[in-house]
Amino acid sequence: MSGRTYWGVDVGLRRISIASKGDELHVVSAATTPKTKIGQALVDLAFETRAAADELLVISGVPTAVVVESPFGRFPNPSLQYAAGVILETLARMFGEAVHALPSTQWKIATVGKGNAKKPEVMEWAKANGYTGESQDEADAVCIAIATERLTEVLSETP
Repeated sequence: MSGRTYWGVDVGLRRISIASKGDELHVVSAATTPKTKIGQALVDLAFETRAAADELLVISGVPTAVVVESPFGRFPNPSLQYAAGVILETLARMFGEAVHALPSTQWKIATVGKGNAKKPEVMEWAKANGYTGESQDEADAVCIAIATERLTEVLSETP
């Protein structure tokens, strides 16, 4: 699918990893300075998200679709949910309707093959599909980007 680029975003309060999957695979990560106040941490996260997205834009071009991992699971983490909201808002300002949220179970099914895949399984799958690093966050982002490519038609039909 030459000319199309799909982004996957692994959400964290202190770190963001964004992978792009097109003709090549690219990953950009950024970390924020630890803050005691959640408000300032979220402001920093928005800045780092924009910086990482700008860097990836130069490398891979405008994405066809962007998927941000949705951190709503069995064990809710409000801070992580806030972070996902900030990341979604930042990327939606850049790419509009191309931005979607997807639960981890769905991107894991689309890549690793099972929704409850563990971190070592995700890392192994990412490495088997072109990832050469060691960061679990980046491996997750790679899998999300590849799932984005595979699920783009379904994503375009969802609000």
